Amino acid sequence: MREMEEVKEIKVVSSYREYVKRERKFIFIEFSILTFLFIIIPSISGFYLLWLVTLGIIYSIYTLAWNCMETMLGRTSLGHAIPFGLAGYLSAIVFLYTQNSIFLPVAWIFAGIASALLLFMLSLSKDRIAFVFITFLIGAAIWILSPLLTLTKEGSIYGGEEGFSLPPVQVSTVYGIAALMLLASFLFFGIFRTSLTGLKFKTVRDDEKAAKIVGVKVSRVKAFCSLISAVIAALAGGLYSLHFSHVSPEVFSVHIALFPFIATVFFRNSEIGGIAGSFILVFASNYLNSIFPQLYLLLYAALLILSPLMRRGGLIRLLIRQRSLKREERVKTKEG
Repeated sequence: MREMEEVKEIKVVSSYREYVKRERKFIFIEFSILTFLFIIIPSISGFYLLWLVTLGIIYSIYTLAWNCMETMLGRTSLGHAIPFGLAGYLSAIVFLYTQNSIFLPVAWIFAGIASALLLFMLSLSKDRIAFVFITFLIGAAIWILSPLLTLTKEGSIYGGEEGFSLPPVQVSTVYGIAALMLLASFLFFGIFRTSLTGLKFKTVRDDEKAAKIVGVKVSRVKAFCSLISAVIAALAGGLYSLHFSHVSPEVFSVHIALFPFIATVFFRNSEIGGIAGSFILVFASNYLNSIFPQLYLLLYAALLILSPLMRRGGLIRLLIRQRSLKREERVKTKEG
C-alpha cells in the first residue's frame, strides 16, 4: 500500500512539473510576442494611436495588479481605484510643492503601500462578499469627497473638482515606461502563478482553514498579495496621471473601480487574457465615446449584467461553445 501511494505521489509531482513546464513555455512565447509588438508599434502608429495604445498598456498593468488579488486570494476588489487614484493625487501634490518630478515614483510607491495596508486589514475578514462591498464603498466615498480637497500656494487655490496638474511628458516616454512595466508585471505574475509558492498561495484562495493546516501562513500571504497588488496598481495610476498631465476626482470613479473586473470577463485566469480584455475595453470605449459622450457606460452595464454567466469561462470561450453547440444541433437536424 505504501509503495502504491509513493507511486501515485510521484505521478502527481511529475504531472504538475509537466504542467508548469508547459505553462511557462506559453508565458515566454506570449512575452516574446508582446515584446515584439511593443517594439514595432511606435514606428507604425501615429500620435493618437500611440496615445491610445499607451492608455491600453496602463490599464493592462492595472488589470494585472487587480487580478493578483483575485486569483491568489479569491478576493474580488472593487476598491483598486484607491491606490490607482491616490498615486496620481499624491504625485501631483508633491510636484505642486517641490516642482521636481524626481519625487513622483516615491509618491506612487507610498500610495501603494498605504493602500496595501487598507486592503490587507479588510482581507483579514473571512467574509469575501463583504470585502467586495466594503472596498467599493470606501472607494466611492473617496470619489465623492475628493472634490473637497483644495490646497493653497502663493495665494492661488489648487485642486477641487478641477484637480491638479502634472509636468507634461512626451507620449513616447510614457509609452516606453509603461511598456517596460507591463512586460515586467506580465513575466512576474506568470512565473509566480506557476511557482510552488504560487500554488501554496492558491490554497488560501480555495480554503483558508486547509491552508493553515498544511502550514501556510495565511496572514503573510494576504499581506504579500495586498502589497504587490496595491503597489503595481499605484504605479499604473501614477503613469495614468502622467499620461494626461493632470489628475482629478475621476481617477476614483466607479468606471475606474469596475474596469479590471469587466476586463477579465472576456478571458479568464491568464495574464494575456487580462491584457487583451483591457485593450478591448479601451478601444471599444473610445469608439463608443466618439459616437456619443458616455455611451461606453452602456457597454459596461451590459457586461456587468452578463458577468455572472460570462465569468464561468470567459466571454470568448462562451461564444465559441455556443457556436459549437449550434453546429452540433444543425448536424443532428440534418441526420434526423
